[in-house]
Amino acid sequence: MSSKVETTDTVDIRLDGHERECALRYEFIERRLDEGSKKFLRIENMLWGLYGLVAVAVAYMKVM
Repeated sequence: MSSKVETTDTVDIRLDGHERECALRYEFIERRLDEGSKKFLRIENMLWGLYGLVAVAVAYMKVM
């Protein structure tokens, strides 16, 4: 009977460790997603600037 309690305790300890590792892993994933979102915003702003530049260049070419 005592071996069953030890096994349960062992499983509980292993499960707690697994939950801590998963929490760290998900925190890291969230951090990377946030960093990726910032990069996408920067790229989106660069594209809008490029659209403006192209529009100005087309308008300039029509004037000439």
